[in-house]
Amino acid sequence: MGHAMETPMQRGSVRFENVVKRFGEVVALKSLTLEIRPGELVTLLGPSGCGKTTTLRLIAGLEAPSAGRILIGGEDVTHLTATYRNVSMVFQSYALFPHMSVLENVSYGLRANSVAKAEAAEKALEGLDMVGLEGFGDRLPSELSGGQQQRVAVARAVVLEPEVLLLDEPLSNLDAKLRRHVREEIRQIQQKLGLTAVYVTHDQEEAMAVSDRIIVMKNAEIAQQGTPSDLYNAPNSEFIADFIGDANVLDCDVVEVKDNVAEVVLAGQKLKVPTTHAEKFNAVLIVRPQNVRMVPASNKTGLKGNVSYSAYLGNQMQYTVQTKVGPMFIIDNTMGEVFPVGKDVRLHFAEDKLALVPS
Repeated sequence: MGHAMETPMQRGSVRFENVVKRFGEVVALKSLTLEIRPGELVTLLGPSGCGKTTTLRLIAGLEAPSAGRILIGGEDVTHLTATYRNVSMVFQSYALFPHMSVLENVSYGLRANSVAKAEAAEKALEGLDMVGLEGFGDRLPSELSGGQQQRVAVARAVVLEPEVLLLDEPLSNLDAKLRRHVREEIRQIQQKLGLTAVYVTHDQEEAMAVSDRIIVMKNAEIAQQGTPSDLYNAPNSEFIADFIGDANVLDCDVVEVKDNVAEVVLAGQKLKVPTTHAEKFNAVLIVRPQNVRMVPASNKTGLKGNVSYSAYLGNQMQYTVQTKVGPMFIIDNTMGEVFPVGKDVRLHFAEDKLALVPS
């Protein structure tokens, strides 16, 4: 992608202290406290209306908090508008000026900040180089594909050398293959420049692919935060288990808990499941689709089931199996034996990969 910018970008932390945001009677954020470390890419993930975009707009200075404090790079910016904050935003609509060339679009923010014309053009060229659009400077946005326009928007934000880069659903207008490609580029640029970045999406696969840390929001507050693997392997609720990846949520009985291992009975099957909850509690078992192995019914152990759906997806088989504890969705990546619809099977679980959450 050509040469990086000469100067390392300034890095900034973001801190919310009990930030509340109300729109009239509606509480868009309930007392939010969070910390984003310098150089970290944090994704705000959640269903629409959960507060993630409001949080991003509060960091940007496009909204003012109803209560609480916001600090960027240790400085209190609670009452500073967007103009006075060292942040740049990439919008889902790209927001490029249609009558300006690509180069003029990328250098626009620099010129607005009184950078000399020649220096602004030079930085803009470096920015285009960085996003793989060398030689595209003279074109108009309308002459570019959606993916190229999005990369221009990223270049325009990055050349300002912001303390914090904000990305609001930046890939939602792109098709699936292009989305994967552009998100890889955004992640590489962010890591190469050591930028602090806050990324908003409702797409959990996208969040897992780009993030150092994910903050999952629900009903205007944080439901859980952690690395992608924390959230996937140790969800703290049914909501998280179901929101991050596919999950089978099964009723079970917790018999005893000792040394962070729970003895669980699932339809007569005894399982040993890792847990951080020391006491017995009403729990449901979270079983990821790829942590179940199907074997022929002639096998005498395992949960009995019957295949009601079977699909070949090239790199995997997908099944729905009817069992005593309800239907189970299963993914087989081994592409070994194929079980047709109507076949009786037995199910074996990878016990160390199961999780318990309060029901």
